[in-house]
Amino acid sequence: MQGDWLSSVVSWLPFLVLMGVWFWFARSSGMRARGSSGVTMIDLYEQQVARRDA
Repeated sequence: MQGDWLSSVVSWLPFLVLMGVWFWFARSSGMRARGSSGVTMIDLYEQQVARRDA
């Protein structure tokens, strides 16, 4: 019984590590990433929406 549980954990471990790395990468360099001007992608999007509404 314990061997089955352990083999399940070991078989899922690479997938879980890959998902963790993917989430970390997405959060560190995703929409909050800053460009050379220091503006985030979210700020640029909000400016674009505000300009469209005006």
